[in-house]
Amino acid sequence: MVVGDLTTAGAILRPDYATGVRLAVPLETLRDVKLAMRQGALVRTGDAFGRLATTSWIILEDHEGLHHAECDVAGIRTNLLDEARILQATTAAGAWLGDERGPALARACRERGLIVRRASLPEIDADGVVVDYRGHVVRLRSGSIGAATGNEPAPPPLIVEVDGVEAAAIRFNRIERLAAAATVRRLRRDGLRVFLASERAADAAACLAAHLGVDRHCGGMCLDAKFRLLRDLRQQRVAAAFVGDCAAETPAAQEAHVTIGLAGGDALGWKASDVVLLPPSIAPLPGLFKLARDRTRRIERARHTVMVPNLLCVAGAFAFGLTGMGTVIISNFGTSMVYNGAMRSLRTGRPDTTWTSDDEEAVGPIPSRGKRAS
Repeated sequence: MVVGDLTTAGAILRPDYATGVRLAVPLETLRDVKLAMRQGALVRTGDAFGRLATTSWIILEDHEGLHHAECDVAGIRTNLLDEARILQATTAAGAWLGDERGPALARACRERGLIVRRASLPEIDADGVVVDYRGHVVRLRSGSIGAATGNEPAPPPLIVEVDGVEAAAIRFNRIERLAAAATVRRLRRDGLRVFLASERAADAAACLAAHLGVDRHCGGMCLDAKFRLLRDLRQQRVAAAFVGDCAAETPAAQEAHVTIGLAGGDALGWKASDVVLLPPSIAPLPGLFKLARDRTRRIERARHTVMVPNLLCVAGAFAFGLTGMGTVIISNFGTSMVYNGAMRSLRTGRPDTTWTSDDEEAVGPIPSRGKRAS
């Protein structure tokens, strides 16, 4: 009103800065919840992604899943097709097994320079999985479908059937490398620091920490010690995520910046858990944290997309005498761009390559549709 007139003031007050962002954020959150579920993480609170994006430390509770050893492909016996084609078809189907044999097959393909894309899943039952792969029906059968326990000498072998005919048998053996070590390495590479909190004796905790490759560790930690650690980190404004049995460690978990529970027991029913990892491992963590950080960038991009046309409206009101109606049209155009972009992202559900282009060692036991194993 001081430097312009009533028309100028009306044009400046017309832009809508909030609607586009308020429409986009819930849609982006739904998209991220869906993608996190595909990676094996159930996000339960609306602000969990925001807190995950600002996390710098992970307090990793010592649990059985950390001691689980990886497995590798020990041998392939083929009857009809060559080994490379059998391995590609088996890997495409093995991604749906939900246990460590899937990543083992993916590693075998990567070592041979083979590229495999996940196949569609028409059928899955207690005996195995069936997929459509390049016009053929591929069935995997084994004595057990699901995660093998650490006490088993090796996962059960796979019998591969192609179009109803037995084509190959694949054997596996267990190796000394801990499966969680690759996940810890990925977390540290992404800028996160990992602390192992163990109730075991100091020597046992140090041995496990060395195999996992964590930044720091402490043995003989009771619930009260974990509580004090997380409280001190919070008081020092260090954003720490607690990963473990949140139901049993409730006092300590409540001091964390974000809580990540392991499925089992009352994990799914514990109301204060922000995220629940569905597989009995920490494999989904790297993808979850990358998704949270990518979400922050996408929300900022949506804000900028809304802000630019609105600022142009303000400049146009002073420079070109833009009226209120012109301002509404331009402002709504920016809102429409943000909303339509969020809707496309939600419908397609395609994960951003910034957090899915990692090697197969980050693939969790619960697979995601459309992800490439190489």
